[in-house]
Amino acid sequence: MSIFSVFGSVSSKKKTTDVPPSQAEAVPTPLPKVDPKSIQEKMEKTLDLTFIMDCTGSMGSYIDAAKSNITAIVKRLSEQENADVRFGLVAYRDHPPQDATFITKTFPFTTTLSAIQQHLGTLDAAGGGDGPEAVAAALKSALDMNWREEATKICILIADAPPHGLGEDGDGFPNGSPDGVDPLQVLDQMGAKGICVYAVGCEPALGSYKYAREFMIACAERTEGQAVSLASAASLAEVIMGGAIEEMDLEKLMAEVEQDVVKLQAAEPTISEEVIQRHVYENMKSRGQKNSAAAHKKNYNRTIVTTMYRRPNHCQKLARRCQPQPH
Repeated sequence: MSIFSVFGSVSSKKKTTDVPPSQAEAVPTPLPKVDPKSIQEKMEKTLDLTFIMDCTGSMGSYIDAAKSNITAIVKRLSEQENADVRFGLVAYRDHPPQDATFITKTFPFTTTLSAIQQHLGTLDAAGGGDGPEAVAAALKSALDMNWREEATKICILIADAPPHGLGEDGDGFPNGSPDGVDPLQVLDQMGAKGICVYAVGCEPALGSYKYAREFMIACAERTEGQAVSLASAASLAEVIMGGAIEEMDLEKLMAEVEQDVVKLQAAEPTISEEVIQRHVYENMKSRGQKNSAAAHKKNYNRTIVTTMYRRPNHCQKLARRCQPQPH
């Protein structure tokens, strides 16, 4: 598998432009019927958050940071943000013979702090062989977890090495993961399921690979997430909390937009779809800008200590999420 086959389709994805529906050449797509129950579920902050952690020898400081900060993370998201939160965990190393301990370990979603602490407590940094690790298998394990349909779904991928098959020197599996899992196909499946990936690149180790940063950006691009560079583990907790809060706020904003559609249709049953789409677009643009400003304020301390490989435009992100899905 060449680097061009891995990342070529990222740049060829359909671009979403910031053009009002009234100016588009295409005939407006009929708006879907909006379920009021679904709107109410989105207005309530419900979060499924899974950590995908590289547990090879170089990741000790990041594992320790997750262990020491998990109590603060749970309290912030559950109490201050008043969210219904479940935490999951996928630990990974590498395929044999590169690593003889384990490929992946999946810990199911839980709401109990003691269970989360126990799961993290079993992790330590060891092993790893050729550089690239079993990232593809870990992503697939996360995809297969029991995600709640109504929840904001986030994976925090914490890694300092790329998956196999990207063309890195000394890759023990140069043709890709030996289990046949394609990481980009898995990312597309995650995006289709509404699972957003926050790819946390642990520097400077990640930068020593030719294509690792590009892969982290691909993780974000394909799932509408973010790709973040961390120079130290000290700021990991802020990245996790900031990302989770931002995504929950975005889901709530989308629910507010859907609520506007319901009100418009109730007030004027014969209103045209084009008028509704124009109204929705303008509201999304206005609210999206406000939400982006609020998120920037919330994450001010976080962005000082991190570098964003890739951060999405919130207006465009909202527009994509609210587009009717093809039948």
